[in-house]
Amino acid sequence: MKKIISVCICVLFVAISLCGCNNEKTNPYFNAVVLDDEGTSFTVECTESSLDTIENGTRVYFEKNAMVNTEDMSDFDIGDNIRILYNSDRIKDGDPIELEVVFAVYLLDQEGNLVND
Repeated sequence: MKKIISVCICVLFVAISLCGCNNEKTNPYFNAVVLDDEGTSFTVECTESSLDTIENGTRVYFEKNAMVNTEDMSDFDIGDNIRILYNSDRIKDGDPIELEVVFAVYLLDQEGNLVND
C-alpha cells in the first residue's frame, strides 16, 4: 500500500511540475534587412520570422515613435541585419505593412546572432 501511495505521489509531483512548463509568453520577432532609414521611420524586409504573421520577403514599415523603449535604439545603416520584437496584435495591412508597437530592435551579425555592444 505504501508503494502505491509513493508512486501516486511521484506521478502527481511530475504532473504538477510539467504544468508549469512553457507558460512564459514571449514576444514575436522577425529578422530583417534595413531597406530605408528616413530618420523618423524604418522600412525593412523580413528575412526570418518567429510567427506566420509576417512572411519572409514582406516589406515592413514602423516609425521610431512606435518604439516602447527608445533608450537602446541605435541608428542603423541600409543593409544592416536587425531583429524586431513587436506586438503581433497591432499590425496595419498594406504595402509595406506597418507595425504600430515595437518593443525592441537589435543589431544582428551576418550569422543572425545578436551583436553585443
